[in-house]
Amino acid sequence: NILIPMITTMTGSFFQTMNDFEQFDNNPELVEEFFHFMAVIIKYSPKMFLQSQNDINTVYEAGIVGLQVTTREAHRGVITFFDKFVSVIAKPDKRISLSADIMNEYLVKITLIGSSLVTGLMLCLSGELSVGTLGGTRIISDLLIKLRIASNIVSDTLFHEWLQSAVNSMKPIPAKVASDINLVGLYAANEDTIYAKIDSFFWRFQKK
Repeated sequence: NILIPMITTMTGSFFQTMNDFEQFDNNPELVEEFFHFMAVIIKYSPKMFLQSQNDINTVYEAGIVGLQVTTREAHRGVITFFDKFVSVIAKPDKRISLSADIMNEYLVKITLIGSSLVTGLMLCLSGELSVGTLGGTRIISDLLIKLRIASNIVSDTLFHEWLQSAVNSMKPIPAKVASDINLVGLYAANEDTIYAKIDSFFWRFQKK
């Protein structure tokens, strides 16, 4: 496929320029466009995305860094990228046929990045990283649900472990928040209630 070397070259050029947090923070629109482009590739050809990356871990790690950028544009692009990536396993497009090997590669990668990603998302919700620029918590709720679905394929306790690790990474939770919101309770929340739980946590934490 002639697109693969083009994507590989573009990715390499992006990381040659955007090689530290300061560059990410100073160029939020470029960050958004890059990760949106990666998301589009995954949406239409998950296999091509894997084939086009010389060092795919760099993309994941850069995405985690991107969550720390305090602008809407960067956040939107990064979370869209992770959402499409996790969706390959959690909400696969029935129109796209993928081999067992490709599906397994995505699942392995999700397992490896899951803890860091959940921690980054929960730090956004806690206010330690900026989430207000996202225009609400639904986009994070959707991604957390998909991460839980994907993790359950590996182990029914894995998401709980990721969430507990995230809670341990956060600053002390104010007593009035902790008494009302059990973060680890998100593990047991079904899709109908997880949105309310996350919204409640976010707004209470912001008002601490």
